[in-house]
Amino acid sequence: MISMFTIKKLCDSLNTCASDTFPKKRLKSYYKSYWNDQLNDAHDVMWRYCEQWRAAGRPRDINSTTYLNYKNAKTIFRRTHRRSVYIYLSELDRKLEKQTKSDCVGFWRQLNSRKRASKPSTGVGITFNGVTYRDREDLTEQWKQYFCTLYSPAESEQFDKIFKQHVEITVNNIFDNVTTDPQTLVSTESSFMEDCP
Repeated sequence: MISMFTIKKLCDSLNTCASDTFPKKRLKSYYKSYWNDQLNDAHDVMWRYCEQWRAAGRPRDINSTTYLNYKNAKTIFRRTHRRSVYIYLSELDRKLEKQTKSDCVGFWRQLNSRKRASKPSTGVGITFNGVTYRDREDLTEQWKQYFCTLYSPAESEQFDKIFKQHVEITVNNIFDNVTTDPQTLVSTESSFMEDCP
C-alpha cells in the first residue's frame, strides 16, 4: 500500500516536471477590455493564496487559515471583477447612448464592430426591478428571487378583498359538499389514460 507521503512526493515531482517542461498560459488582459490594475492586483493576491492552499494539501476545513485566506481572496477578486465589468459596461452604454444622439454613423460602426468581434462577448444583461445584471452569479440570484416571490403567497394592496372572500367561501363550500361514492371505480386502463403521452 502506498503512503500519502509517497503520493504527495510523486504529485510534487509531476507538477515540477510539468511546470519546467510545458509553457505556462499567461493571462491575456487585451482579451478583456474591462481589465485594469486593480483586477491585476486582486488576481495576483488570489493566485498567491491559492498556491499556499495547494502546498498545504488543499484542506477544506473552516479552521484552516490557508483555506480561509484563499476563499477570502477569491471572493475579493470576484467582487472586483464584477464591479470592473459593471463599470465598463455602464460606461459603454453611456457612450453608445451619447453617440445615438450626436453621431449616428459612429454608433452603428461601434455596434456592428461588437457584433462581428471574435473575442468573447461580455454578455447581454437582463433587467430586474430597474437594475441590469450581466454576471452569471447575479443573474442566478435574481432568477432565484423572482421564482421565490412568484411561488410565495403575497398580499397586494390593490387586491379586491371582497372577491377574495367570495372565492374562499366558494372553495370551502365545494370541499364541504364533496362526498365519495364507494360504487365508483376508476380503472388505470381507462381510455383517457391511453391518450396521455
